Amino acid sequence: MVPGLLMTVYEVAINQLYDVAIDKVNKPNLPLTSGDLSMRTGIAIASSSLLMSLAMGIMHRSPPFLLALIIWFLLGSAYSVDKYVLGRPIAITRTLMFAVAIKCCFCFVISVLKDIPDEDGDREFGIRTLSVILGKESVLWLCVYVLVIAYGAAVIVGLTSSPYLLSKLVTIISHSMLATLLWHQAQTVDLSSKASTLSFYMFIWKLHLVEYLIIPFVRL
Repeated sequence: MVPGLLMTVYEVAINQLYDVAIDKVNKPNLPLTSGDLSMRTGIAIASSSLLMSLAMGIMHRSPPFLLALIIWFLLGSAYSVDKYVLGRPIAITRTLMFAVAIKCCFCFVISVLKDIPDEDGDREFGIRTLSVILGKESVLWLCVYVLVIAYGAAVIVGLTSSPYLLSKLVTIISHSMLATLLWHQAQTVDLSSKASTLSFYMFIWKLHLVEYLIIPFVRL
């Protein structure tokens, strides 16, 4: 797809921008190192490719697709900037792995929940989404259980692993409150109403965004 192609262009461009010194020795024929393109042009290509990719991702109106593009952007940038700024590989810590696991739970829930409002049309046209196969209610509570377990794991981490008092308090209190709020909100969903299911779907997106503020406090 075009957004993915543009993100690939960005990733290649940003890598070459940060590796000019090394590439002058290893790959002197590349556009930047050979002088065929200026640094200003390289920056313009990288910036415009990134902005167009994200803009087209927004136009697709698919939050999971846009999230995938954002993650692609972050990982592609981290790869190049890490080599340039830190000069060493990224450390894969237990805290990082836990944060990734939490985000994977949200990605799964968001990708599955988005099909609940469209279950009738998907069933009519033979599209076998999880909502069609298991039913709306089963999928709704599957998603709730996944996030409640994730929140519970975060609380346990706060209780047992975090060495800092502030980190403990923020991790335990915030995730406990979010789990309670999620459970209460799930019980109010009217599965026969598209407006209600869509509202709950957007509520999950809000929880996802809030998690970006909380996850830095988690320490393992």
